Amino acid sequence: MVRDSQPGVSDNLPEELPPVKPPSVGFIVQLFVVPGLIVGAIVGIWLLFGRMATAEQDWQRLVVELQNPNEHRRWRGAMGLAQILKADLELGDKGQHLSEKPEFVEALTKMLGSELERNGQRPEDLQFQSYLTQTFSLLDSPEAALPVLSQALAPTVDREVRKNALLSLAVMVDRLKRRGESLKEGEIASRVLPVCLDTDPLIRSTAAYTLGLLEDPSARERLKGMLEDGDQGVRLNSAIALVRHNDRSGVPQLTEVLSTANEPFEGRYSDQLAQFLAVKNSLNAMTQLKDLLTDQEKGELKKVIEPIADSFREPGIRVLAQSTLQTLDS
Repeated sequence: MVRDSQPGVSDNLPEELPPVKPPSVGFIVQLFVVPGLIVGAIVGIWLLFGRMATAEQDWQRLVVELQNPNEHRRWRGAMGLAQILKADLELGDKGQHLSEKPEFVEALTKMLGSELERNGQRPEDLQFQSYLTQTFSLLDSPEAALPVLSQALAPTVDREVRKNALLSLAVMVDRLKRRGESLKEGEIASRVLPVCLDTDPLIRSTAAYTLGLLEDPSARERLKGMLEDGDQGVRLNSAIALVRHNDRSGVPQLTEVLSTANEPFEGRYSDQLAQFLAVKNSLNAMTQLKDLLTDQEKGELKKVIEPIADSFREPGIRVLAQSTLQTLDS
């Protein structure tokens, strides 16, 4: 069959198509890159605000978890809150500054206050109180935290909770002073001074450490009085605390620790570690005081330190003792 030839669209097409030109860089940028940047910026802003909102909801949700009667959920809330707080501190200026945020600090102080008032004595209750108190070391609001930490220092409170309250206060004070921020040291000292008369040597010793971070005159006077404490650990911590202020009042107590360092020791492993730390801190303190010691005192000290440098059972302490001798000679 022969198809009739009829004019169609193909009759109007040119015999040769025009050459295909590749798209220019500018065209590609306009077509893909610029819209991509716009979309990326929108997504980035959305993620930023979404993350901020999530973080805000996270700490608020965890604070609610702290009040849950289920102890496992309370523990998860406490640990999660500490992790968020620590991560926020590591972010610095980019973080939410939760350690200073009034709502955050108030939530923690109320929670610890209610736990202390409830006065639960089960092991899990005491562990929870202790953990909460320890979390306060990550805050940068000593004035807001001071009332509840003082409440945690009461003689009726568990020993570990009281110790953590003192240490948290000390860490807070030390961190803020390193930043050059002002503190109401007199008020802080007034809360710690009564604890220095506690019947527990551990609490007195920790209180001495905390007082050593304060410039308040009442703190220094109390430390000098604690040099006569019946417990050697309290005397040593008081002497070292005074050294931080270039006060040589505790030299006899430091010498006492060094003079007995090489005596036979058969205590527990934890007691040996405590002795190592005591000798180490005493040697470091003598190094710091070297400009305040007379030539006669330096000579007497060298006689005490030389046996440590020669034969102390811990190599690191021997090295430190040798360094201390060189410092005294210089």
